[in-house]
Amino acid sequence: MKIVYLLLLLLLLVGVRPTWAQRVVFSGRITEAATGKAVPFASVFVPGSGQGTTADENGRYQLPVAAPVDSLAASAIGFGTVRKRVSGLATHTVNFALGAGAVSLGEVVVRPGRTPLMLFCAGCRSTSRRTISATSRPLSSTATAARRWP
Repeated sequence: MKIVYLLLLLLLLVGVRPTWAQRVVFSGRITEAATGKAVPFASVFVPGSGQGTTADENGRYQLPVAAPVDSLAASAIGFGTVRKRVSGLATHTVNFALGAGAVSLGEVVVRPGRTPLMLFCAGCRSTSRRTISATSRPLSSTATAARRWP
């Protein structure tokens, strides 16, 4: 009889183990560093993991994490990424002030005549591609391009 009780106790302890993990909820607000205005729909994430969330239209977020983390990062289009250390914080409110960050793209030159159009089969399993000269077969839409695909 004692063995049955010990087995039941062991099963109970093994089943409860996942609930022992500490669940921490980080919250805060993401703003522009220059103006103090909210940055809507910015991303807040734990670097190096798949955990993250998106802020609402007022720049507020809540990020629940189960494992202990040492830092959080926030980013948005047009802003630089800001990373903050969070280990040992008594309060779990982490506010971010994002500074401007520019992304410059390379120059694009469009010339009439022999500029090739590269068509890729979106969703296809093959990696084949086909080049069509813009002067020999003009395309009026993506539907036309799809019909001409071999």
